[in-house]
Amino acid sequence: MSDTAETIYSEDSRFRARLVYDDDPMSPRDGDTGVWLYTVEFDGRVGEYVYDSLDRDEDLSSTLGGAVGRGMDRDSLPRYLWLVEGRRALTMSSPHRSGPDLLWVEDDARLAEVTQYPTTLAERDAYLVAVAGEYRSWAEGDVYGIVVEHATTWDDDVDEPSDYVEVESCWGFIGLPYALVEARDMLAGAVEDDVAPRFGQLTFASAV
Repeated sequence: MSDTAETIYSEDSRFRARLVYDDDPMSPRDGDTGVWLYTVEFDGRVGEYVYDSLDRDEDLSSTLGGAVGRGMDRDSLPRYLWLVEGRRALTMSSPHRSGPDLLWVEDDARLAEVTQYPTTLAERDAYLVAVAGEYRSWAEGDVYGIVVEHATTWDDDVDEPSDYVEVESCWGFIGLPYALVEARDMLAGAVEDDVAPRFGQLTFASAV
């Protein structure tokens, strides 16, 4: 299978942007999102804390452990945390074939530092969904690099380029729709800057 997921071209085909699967992407959890992440097994066992770049919230961990230990299920636990802690929470199934559920819990203080603080309940819930969705996309390998290339050889027989050389690349774009938007911007930038002269004139080739 090709490592290229999508390819888009400039109008004259002199440039193209390839979206390549990123096989070693940085986890979105390596940055501070203002949201705690736990794994939870809803069979009476206490939820296990998942690595976070900041110190764990001992009070929240204790509340969570007690709630799971008393048999809270994946639907009632977020409601419980909202009533007891005043924090919005979201549960989602593991992005892997087997594994514990994931629980995302907002941290008011950290949210205010890392993002434009969502104020309404709808905004807070939407932010949790966005953070969790980004993590799932990363875990499922929906991450891309963008490689912008310039044509170096033009095949007269098919009236299109046959060889390209890399102009620039950037990696770690999570989600294909987002990667496509960024790829179009990078491609437009290469065309506008007209970087072609740096890579020499096109060579015209024919199989004849």
